[in-house]
Amino acid sequence: MNTRESGFHRHVRTSLAARIVYRIICLVLIALGVWSLSMAMTSSDHYHSYASRDNKAVATVTKLESVKDDKYDDVMYCFVEYKFKVDDKEYSSKTAWRSLPSQLNCQLSKDATITIRYEKGNPANNAYNDNSQDREVAKLMTIAYLLVGIVSLGIGFIGLIAIRKAVRSELQGEEADREAEIRAIK
Repeated sequence: MNTRESGFHRHVRTSLAARIVYRIICLVLIALGVWSLSMAMTSSDHYHSYASRDNKAVATVTKLESVKDDKYDDVMYCFVEYKFKVDDKEYSSKTAWRSLPSQLNCQLSKDATITIRYEKGNPANNAYNDNSQDREVAKLMTIAYLLVGIVSLGIGFIGLIAIRKAVRSELQGEEADREAEIRAIK
């Protein structure tokens, strides 16, 4: 056992406060890991949705709203509802994106035609203003969340195991000391 490891064990064995703090840190790391893995799943779903939209259709704008963010003067949000047909069945959807305030009305108007992307077997999976950069960002976010989740869970669980071993070692040492005292008394 190296001196760093024995120092950790000695510190954990001798200090109740250290045990509590280390356990809290480990539990926070485990919670971060679980949250990161759930975010990785969500990001993976976004990536899959982007990647599966391989068909295009012409849609008609049914509602358009542009909202300026009061907090940030230079940000405008565009909300667009649209409808489109695939195989004589009509679908409707909506989307939103950020834009510069110089682009009032989001550069669209009601009843304008737009090109959307949709998934062939599932036209409900559609989007306007979809691009490959969004798909790549979703892929990178999935990988980043996975890495953070795995590392956090690993460190958290290893820390809890180390604390448990240190406490168990302390209890065994105390038990051995009591047995030695009993033998010395006899």
